[in-house]
Amino acid sequence: MTDAAALRARTLALALLLLLLALMAVETLLLAPAEVSVGARVFVLTLKVLPLLLFVWPLWQRRVRPALWLSFVLMLYFVWSVLSALAPGLEGQLAVARSVLVAATFLATVYFARWQGRLPAA
Repeated sequence: MTDAAALRARTLALALLLLLLALMAVETLLLAPAEVSVGARVFVLTLKVLPLLLFVWPLWQRRVRPALWLSFVLMLYFVWSVLSALAPGLEGQLAVARSVLVAATFLATVYFARWQGRLPAA
């Protein structure tokens, strides 16, 4: 494939990753029980989001190896999302949306790594 295809896949992967991070932030901060303190919510949000945030900059730099590692990490998030989708109500619906976002991010990341890896070294 061309450099343009790798660039489109990287842009899509970054956009989906940032959308996933935003969904997880909204989900964590707004759906927590009222008796949970704000500090505890922020701590849980940090635990959920930090592993994915570590991959934003390397993906921005068009590095293939971190993109492959991101795909492995996204598999864990997918399992977590599918299991959370069994919850009733709004929490389950948001988990379904999260699992779709994780799957789409995974596909975009894998395609970026494949197409970027096939380009000749500059």
